[in-house]
Amino acid sequence: MITNRSLNDTVILLGLRGDVERLTAAIDIAANSSRAVEGFNNAIGEAMAAGVPCVVTDVGDAAFIVGGNGEIVPPVDARAFAEALRRMILLGADGRREIGARARKTYRRVLLDRRG
Repeated sequence: MITNRSLNDTVILLGLRGDVERLTAAIDIAANSSRAVEGFNNAIGEAMAAGVPCVVTDVGDAAFIVGGNGEIVPPVDARAFAEALRRMILLGADGRREIGARARKTYRRVLLDRRG
């Protein structure tokens, strides 16, 4: 698919990794545009635990997980998702770091307590 779409210079396949938490921490914005109802989305929790701000669609527990520490938009609304990403980008690195720090605290305090 990558070759068929001429993305060889854009997409890098990393293969099996044992350091996903390091890669997650290097992300500027975690984006999860799920449209199917899910329960607890681990990818969102892992991003928050790494201090990465999130833009997510409001499915399953996503709104509960992110709370006020990111952007939550309706599912299947590409325009709203793009606008939320734009707002997050415009915050700049310092603004995203601040949201990420709050997200990490929320994850540790609320979500880890909830999981036991």
